[in-house]
Amino acid sequence: MVTKFTSRNGPRDGMGLVVLLLALGFQPACDCFFMVSGRVVECGTTTPLQDVVIAVHVDRGVGGRQEDGVVINTDAAGHFALGANDPCESWVTLFFNKDGFNMFEQQFKGTPNGSVEICLTPTAPAP
Repeated sequence: MVTKFTSRNGPRDGMGLVVLLLALGFQPACDCFFMVSGRVVECGTTTPLQDVVIAVHVDRGVGGRQEDGVVINTDAAGHFALGANDPCESWVTLFFNKDGFNMFEQQFKGTPNGSVEICLTPTAPAP
């Protein structure tokens, strides 16, 4: 199953696309951990976006903890994968940034089922 998400229109600063692998501290006696993987493409196309910067924020982790995580980049095929040392039902927001594209954020309330597809919208050219 692939879940698709689309970026919003509007001016935002882009940074670069990153694939994120996250290790956030020790969680004893946890049966499953938060994981997300997928691909980032240009909206309206199937063109993968390399070097998208993905920053992680744990909104509701173990014991209600909030924390900023690591930053990763997408690979040449636009793929990313990350895991957090928080339970699979944790809430995590990913921030996707790439120069020339609108910033996009997506909150996951628990580990998603299957791979996700994120699309970024190119920024409008300056008048």
